[in-house]
Amino acid sequence: MILEAATIIAATARLSALIAQDEITEPIRQKVDQWALDAPYGSPRERVAYLLSCSRCSSIWAAGIVMALWSSGNAGRALVRLLAVSQSALIVLDAQERLAL
Repeated sequence: MILEAATIIAATARLSALIAQDEITEPIRQKVDQWALDAPYGSPRERVAYLLSCSRCSSIWAAGIVMALWSSGNAGRALVRLLAVSQSALIVLDAQERLAL
């Protein structure tokens, strides 16, 4: 139970960062920002653009995706585990960088 929760939490953190921060998804965020450029504050277009640039905001949707994947069977669980392992590796790399200072 604890390992399952930790896996889901780590996968959610990784997916949130992938959506809102990672360079690989930057072109998508830029296109959405351009699409929402003239949208008034609080409009659906402006909110979607904000959602894609805010890790805290995207984490809610990422959690939903992760939970759906986890519940979908072996392939979904494998993808969740992949995200969790990636997040764990990033934590280790970050710790190594901090210790090297």
